[in-house]
Amino acid sequence: MNGLLWLRFAQRSGYSGLFLLAFATSSSVSAEIRGADCVRAAKYSESKRGVSMLVLQNGRTIFEHYANGGSASGRWPIFSGTKSFWGIAALAAAHDGLFRLDDLVSDTIPEWKSDPRKSRITIRQLLDQTDGM
Repeated sequence: MNGLLWLRFAQRSGYSGLFLLAFATSSSVSAEIRGADCVRAAKYSESKRGVSMLVLQNGRTIFEHYANGGSASGRWPIFSGTKSFWGIAALAAAHDGLFRLDDLVSDTIPEWKSDPRKSRITIRQLLDQTDGM
């Protein structure tokens, strides 16, 4: 899925700030992020009750914005929202070659190797929530 489709997904799901964070931190992104684009994204996020937006590129903070009670030191309970974030982060990591979606999770979590059911679960199945756990 290309970046534009991911942006549309992130905007519809209300996680545009998370999308920008995950996408901008990917080493496969080489284009410069423009401040004006970040401001527009922050305004959109704020209008949808977004509380914070942090954009990093090449280990450097490009943009930081807080609204609606958000702060740099505060925590915000997003509960199931983490699924969207980790899905995007995992796809960026797979794109960068850190792993393949069909790799076994037990290659990373050795404690799962001895469990007959867990030892067969792939990263893709965890992300799709089709692992049966």
